[in-house]
Amino acid sequence: MIGLEITYNGFFLQSWAVLRTLGHTHLYTTALGLGSLALLFAFRYFKPQAPTALIAVILSVLAVSLLGLAERGVSVIGEVEKGMVSPTLPAVTLAKIAPLLSGAFAIVLIGYSVSLGVASVGAKQTKERIDANQELIGLGVANLGAGLSSGFVVSGSLSRGSTILRTGGKTQVVSFINTILVVLTLLFALPLFSRLPHATLSAIVIQAMCGLLNFAYFKRLLRIDRAEFTYAMAALFGVLVLGIMQGVALGVVLAIVVLIKRVSRPATAVLGRLAGTEDYRDINIHKEAETFPGLLIFRFDAPVIFVNASFFASEVRHLIDEAPIPIREVVVEAQQINQLDSTGADVLEKLKDELDVKEIVLSFAEVKSVLREAMRRTELENKIGTDHFYESLEEGVQLFLQRNK
Repeated sequence: MIGLEITYNGFFLQSWAVLRTLGHTHLYTTALGLGSLALLFAFRYFKPQAPTALIAVILSVLAVSLLGLAERGVSVIGEVEKGMVSPTLPAVTLAKIAPLLSGAFAIVLIGYSVSLGVASVGAKQTKERIDANQELIGLGVANLGAGLSSGFVVSGSLSRGSTILRTGGKTQVVSFINTILVVLTLLFALPLFSRLPHATLSAIVIQAMCGLLNFAYFKRLLRIDRAEFTYAMAALFGVLVLGIMQGVALGVVLAIVVLIKRVSRPATAVLGRLAGTEDYRDINIHKEAETFPGLLIFRFDAPVIFVNASFFASEVRHLIDEAPIPIREVVVEAQQINQLDSTGADVLEKLKDELDVKEIVLSFAEVKSVLREAMRRTELENKIGTDHFYESLEEGVQLFLQRNK
């Protein structure tokens, strides 16, 4: 926007390079870029519904043409060959596919993350809901079309999305009209853009991106969840230091790591009954909750699958060992358990055998039908005994008290 070519990646390196070479800025380019930016912000505050980007483009093209700025060193788009590309099948062989898979997977992961982020920002501003699966299908179809027409990878654009929102676009009609205009431009109007300065394009992107800045969001994250705030800041500094794509990739990796961590070590609780009710709550939060000597009521807030099955068993063993009175029965409150895989079934079976040796009964309460069916298929239901499945925790507690009078 100011006539400097910066080859560094990352915000800080680029900023330092700009400061070091500030004396080499191109006067006409800087004037055009800052003038376009000032015009865009002025329209944003005084005429927010006006097509500001289009106005800036027209005025800058006129300025370049009438004042001969291209001849004075202002960088412009230049001549672009007009016309449409004929759809063709790419010449891809099996030998070429294997080396492309890793890069293609990275492109899909990052492109989908960026696109979903753009959609989420837009949906928040327009008070709409997004369907992540539909977004993925749309991206797939769009990239299929790009592949058949020798196009670039298609993904959501923060700058384009914010520009559409800024100009009042709310529906898919915007994209449909854009498509028609792009086709018409490719066929007939490209020569009109040959004198469009890059400085004006930079100003349009900067003004559009400023509309996405939301510092209150980080403040809200810090108030709600400090860990999530830390991950968000790591992704932010990843973008600033490494670059946009690398920073987004870092954010995606952190999200996956956090997901694995939360699933592998989910929340657990020992439950007790609130006085005068049949409600059971975490005894660490409700100190007044009643417990029953010899009975351990254990809640596990996740599916029992390969990443956390061992944690489930180790928590039960730990609670049994730490109990002040020998445990005679463990009742698992299973309302939050909606999945059981083969590893989880094996671990539960082994835990059942261990408890049998110690003469401790293993029971389940409030089991969902999907979990019960999985336990039936793995024969855990028969091994545990159908009489040790309770419709409610209260039923399990009453039966325990009757058996241990």
